[in-house]
Amino acid sequence: RRHISRLCRCKRYGQKSIVKIEIHRHDGCRGYLIQGAALVNLDLLNRALIEIISKKIAFKASFQPNISNIQQVVMNTQITDEDRTTAIGLARYAYDYLNAAMVVETHDPTPSHISPVPVYFLALHGIELTLKAFLRYKGVSVKDLVNKFGHDLHACYRKAKELGLNDVFEESRVDADAMRMLVRLNDQQGLRYIKTGMKHFPMWSIVEPLAVRLHQAVALLVGFKSFDKYYPCYQ
Repeated sequence: RRHISRLCRCKRYGQKSIVKIEIHRHDGCRGYLIQGAALVNLDLLNRALIEIISKKIAFKASFQPNISNIQQVVMNTQITDEDRTTAIGLARYAYDYLNAAMVVETHDPTPSHISPVPVYFLALHGIELTLKAFLRYKGVSVKDLVNKFGHDLHACYRKAKELGLNDVFEESRVDADAMRMLVRLNDQQGLRYIKTGMKHFPMWSIVEPLAVRLHQAVALLVGFKSFDKYYPCYQ
């Protein structure tokens, strides 16, 4: 047996809409999830669902799921990058990068005030994605995120402040120092490829609070989870 467990409208085109349907098929202790998107008449679909729910109709699945159709997503060609690149999605990626940075830093076999270089790179990219999640939430297009801002952290930060970031995130002087040092470290991809010479690394004790608090502020705004951490010195 199968049932439609969730239906959400993704995009509307006149009398029809792109809808995403999740179907769960249970066979004993096994379960399968099939996902799909299609262009349908939403009114007809609503009536069909109401009839199924009101009459408690149970209908048999006419297919046997296999590897090729598990979690298959059929995307309509009219869905663009603007639809796919969302503020929540960017916040999720930012969370993953920042979490990875903290995991690597925690398991550093030679702990010191200076963390391993990959930790700074992960944190820097997590901060960039956090700022882009805020910009996307404020209506900045994906095209501008790619072509106008790119990986320029200062440009992203500047624009985010113009659009009201300071209303949800209180930047301290230490935050500004940490951001400036991170950007300098990554000059000409310095956090990805080795460059000899003098370098100034910020202490992780000021990078983590900046990255985490910034993500907490933006994630709350866009509707995504964040870290359960608290930094008394920054309150």
